Amino acid sequence: MMEEIGKRLATVTVRDLWLFVVCAIAVYLLRVRDSYSLQPVWRMDIDTSLYENKQYAKIWEQTPPPVITDIESDGINEIVIATNEPKVIMAVAPDIKPTNAMLPYLKILHEAPLGRKGDEKKKPVALATGFLVEYQSMLQIRKQVIVVLTADWTVMCFNDELNLMWEQQLTTTIDPEHFIKEAAILITSHSLKKKDGGSVIIGGSMTDKHHHEKKLVHDHHKRIQDINPTDVYNDEDDEEYNERMKKEADAEISHFSTYALSAKDGSIRWHHLPGDFDESVNSEELLHSSHHFKLGLRKGLTHKGESHWSQYNIAMLKSLPHTWQRRSDTKMEISRFQKSRGLQSKDYEDDEEDNVLDFIGLDEEHLVGYAFGGLRPHSPSEHIKNPNAVVLHMHEGIEVLSLSSGQPLCRLKLQQDSGVYVDINHDAVIDHVKAHFTDNPEHEDNCLAVVKSGHPPHTLLFNASICNPPGIFTMLSLTGSLFGGSDHYEEGPHTVPPVIVKSVAERKGVWNHLSGQSHAATASKGYDSVFLLNNGKVTSFGPNGQTHWQVDSSAQWSKIDIHQYRDGHHPLEFLQRVRDAFVPGIQQMPLQIFGKENTAVLTGWDSMVMISLKDGHILAEHSLPCRPSAPVVIGDFDNNGWNDIILVCPSSYIGFSLQRFTGYWSTAAIAAAIIFVVTGLTAIFSNLEEEENNDQHTQDHVS
Repeated sequence: MMEEIGKRLATVTVRDLWLFVVCAIAVYLLRVRDSYSLQPVWRMDIDTSLYENKQYAKIWEQTPPPVITDIESDGINEIVIATNEPKVIMAVAPDIKPTNAMLPYLKILHEAPLGRKGDEKKKPVALATGFLVEYQSMLQIRKQVIVVLTADWTVMCFNDELNLMWEQQLTTTIDPEHFIKEAAILITSHSLKKKDGGSVIIGGSMTDKHHHEKKLVHDHHKRIQDINPTDVYNDEDDEEYNERMKKEADAEISHFSTYALSAKDGSIRWHHLPGDFDESVNSEELLHSSHHFKLGLRKGLTHKGESHWSQYNIAMLKSLPHTWQRRSDTKMEISRFQKSRGLQSKDYEDDEEDNVLDFIGLDEEHLVGYAFGGLRPHSPSEHIKNPNAVVLHMHEGIEVLSLSSGQPLCRLKLQQDSGVYVDINHDAVIDHVKAHFTDNPEHEDNCLAVVKSGHPPHTLLFNASICNPPGIFTMLSLTGSLFGGSDHYEEGPHTVPPVIVKSVAERKGVWNHLSGQSHAATASKGYDSVFLLNNGKVTSFGPNGQTHWQVDSSAQWSKIDIHQYRDGHHPLEFLQRVRDAFVPGIQQMPLQIFGKENTAVLTGWDSMVMISLKDGHILAEHSLPCRPSAPVVIGDFDNNGWNDIILVCPSSYIGFSLQRFTGYWSTAAIAAAIIFVVTGLTAIFSNLEEEENNDQHTQDHVS
């Protein structure tokens, strides 16, 4: 046997090796990607007659986003929705296949009223699910509870069949002219007292119902290096600003109040309210060192025992990224907070080492979902070892409280703008990532991605155009900031906050491909920043400003003004509706449940697009039957292991199923065709060569 193999190998020529290499390269270049499709598969209507204007929800009427999760730990995901009726429902995707005429409705399993129909006080403002029993083994079956916070600060806890377990009203002093501006719920199996059976932590703040905050302004003619996020108001000259600050200085309204409840019966274990923990004024020196923004409410106030955030620098960096645009951006999580010893950059880097699972495309904490052989359903907070803190992401920034007592540990004031705060280049310093525009399209500082370092941001890391395609030098992996500045852009685009993801992009270009840099880019520490403009253009930058890719998509909203005439709207009415009920966006997501976040979903005026964050390849897209009024909700509602999308519209929820079509067989067919063609051509040319040699040999013999 071995002799036979040896004889065959001995007959292999250099030409055969070259043919094999050529075939392999041809198959690689002509390989067929896996393809994806988004298809609407169900709907659920919203009763718009309960809204004040009968068309869409004002900010104080908005309901929390749906939750897709496995409530019963049976491998089947449910969809939990809190409606404006008000009630909470638990449903699953219908078994009926959609038709061209009508989408089927969700199959409702359970529902529970929150109050009488149309009761404004009982409208839901926050919704969460979670486990009250600790995760112990794969054999354990745990069921989640569902907690809802209503507009009158009532907390309701339901079991897995939506039976009310307990109800607790946190406060009774509610002014009808105020509403809950932001709120979040955290459910954890950690008990604050014995026999508590876990904890439920509620947090939120209020504002004036008819108050319209003044938009941030800046000098469009300033250079990028001179822009300072603190220079947004003139405290002495702006009477409207001073009046607003007087109103919001009312601690009962603007303070982010937090309550920790026993999961057994809703008893209050601790609270963080205005005046708690001996709140006092900072010294001038401490106030300067912490650099509280002018936009910060209750400027210069601190609590007994509270430290400056820099003493928890490493833990705070791990809590990023942070951005806040709307109520749904408010969130709470438990964490382990310890004071840093210096910068501890080595410890910071060690904690961020790549996990082996990253190389096979899986999240560092998971293999796959339980239904596919991995872990049982669980909450992200259950990965935290020995948690001691509650981290609040809110409109003022980040505040950290003691998990056991509610004592404030530290807080990081961050400006509420369209930027994102993150340590983008992994140097243990907070960075600010934002798009910058000027009134003058010809200005060199127009339409740029601007990344500054420090708190407040002061040192320019890089800036690069997000309007114009990168030049040939940028495509050769040179930093975009070296050739920064943007040319005239007629559309005058605007953007949404950028998406920040752990670096996954692969650089395009022949040079990068041949030199191996397309794969080396994914090994770099730090984050990629991805920008979406209102003309659908998407641009990805690396941690050091290198342009990874730039593509055009159909997720646009730059020409929505033309729709006001087509739809018969009055211009002012139309603009009001766009401002209140249209939410374009870009949101990162994993394709598979518990996978790496290497994909983004883009939503525009009438289109939704899924795009790969690796190379900008458009994976799937679909037209939208309605305008998105909230960020999309991501989860696997059809239980096939691939994440699906729920589109939230003013009058309905629409579920889009993600389907994957493998390219293996197509690639195999291409490979077979290439081998057949190459083999055939080789045989033909070999025969011709052999005949030519025979003829030459015959002529030589005759001679």
